[in-house]
Amino acid sequence: NFDSKKMAWIVSWSFIPVVFNCLIYLIVLYDIRIGGTLQEMLYHRSSIGLSLADMEEVSYIFWVGFYLFFAVLIRQEFGLSYGKAALITITPSLLVVLGRYLFAQI
Repeated sequence: NFDSKKMAWIVSWSFIPVVFNCLIYLIVLYDIRIGGTLQEMLYHRSSIGLSLADMEEVSYIFWVGFYLFFAVLIRQEFGLSYGKAALITITPSLLVVLGRYLFAQI
């Protein structure tokens, strides 16, 4: 049974790791010194010890958190198996990546 209110709740709560990622990114961006070269800005350590170069890997970790929260919450709220929850979680992203790949081939 599909319940749109439950799904909206699930999607909203799943974005918590992404919001934390944005806050960390904001701290890193806020600590960038004005007037340096692009290379210096890329590798300048912020007050929390991260640089812009580090943020790519950090962002991947938080997006994995999004997918994990999404899958776990779908499984819990709708009573699905782990496989179905993972498939529901990953399918939209896979379709986007596949569409982008197909358009690049044209």
